[in-house]
Amino acid sequence: MPRSERLGRGAGCPNWARPDLWEPRVSNHPWRPGEELLAQETNDSQNQPTEEKFRYSLLNAFSFLKIAEHFFNGFDFEPHKVDGFTQEIISLKPDISRGKFNFYLRENISKAKRYQTHFEETNPSDRLNPYTMIRHCLYAGDKEIFSNILTNDAKDSFEAWLKNNG
Repeated sequence: MPRSERLGRGAGCPNWARPDLWEPRVSNHPWRPGEELLAQETNDSQNQPTEEKFRYSLLNAFSFLKIAEHFFNGFDFEPHKVDGFTQEIISLKPDISRGKFNFYLRENISKAKRYQTHFEETNPSDRLNPYTMIRHCLYAGDKEIFSNILTNDAKDSFEAWLKNNG
């Protein structure tokens, strides 16, 4: 006896019970009803052009400040100095993005801090401020593009230290 008849008679309901919609024999495909539509919509959405997750954003004074404050928490970056220094960086690398600037700092900050320790131990009356540290990070990140961001003396001293500690 088919399942639908057995359910229909025993249930006492005037309507005959429908066959189980989820049984594989109801359809030739293994999907449940509605899954074909869902699969098609999924395929359609995956074929759509996707938006870029990250936008290319050129470095400006605001993004410089946000990144610099992250690496030098507590230092008071004066607006006019931020503007001037950001312009100096952009003049050397006009297409620098905030992501690339962040990359240069992130990749070289530990090296620059080690150099700072060495420098301040050998020159007790001198200190390297955050702007100078950023200069060293940029120079270490790309010596060709940022060759003029350090003075010749600072560059020679840093290179000598890098040769032994880099």
